[in-house]
Amino acid sequence: MFEVAIISVDEPIPPRAFVFPRFADHVPLPAPTEITRENRGEVMTQVATLFLHLGLADVSKRGEVEQTIGRPLNWSALQEREAAIASPLLRAIEADSALRP
Repeated sequence: MFEVAIISVDEPIPPRAFVFPRFADHVPLPAPTEITRENRGEVMTQVATLFLHLGLADVSKRGEVEQTIGRPLNWSALQEREAAIASPLLRAIEADSALRP
């Protein structure tokens, strides 16, 4: 995990600092979903998957992740899923001219 902080004082912030890649042009994505009382469990599951990246990035954290989730995980399947989506996401970022230096 890492954190990046850039502090700018009395100078314009370049618009590029707020650019988000247009993944929809490169990766099929579902339409955004409003979070409601009825679907919040599903949305929270999606948010929880972000936590899985800790175990994918650091093998020593897998026990902690599984304990927090309350069940064992198929780390091999998660790594395969990560590998399948990594290339299209990287291509999307590289192809988005606003994100190039």
